[in-house]
Amino acid sequence: MCSPVRNQLVFAGRNQEYGAYVLRRDYVKQLMMALGGSTRS
Repeated sequence: MCSPVRNQLVFAGRNQEYGAYVLRRDYVKQLMMALGGSTRS
């Protein structure tokens, strides 16, 4: 997983509005939504 602190270090001084930063930032939220949706019958 990507911790918020690590993401801040990796993307310091770079555009954080889109692209890889957003994907990494929102990964856990998207993963939980996908898992929650897949377990419903």
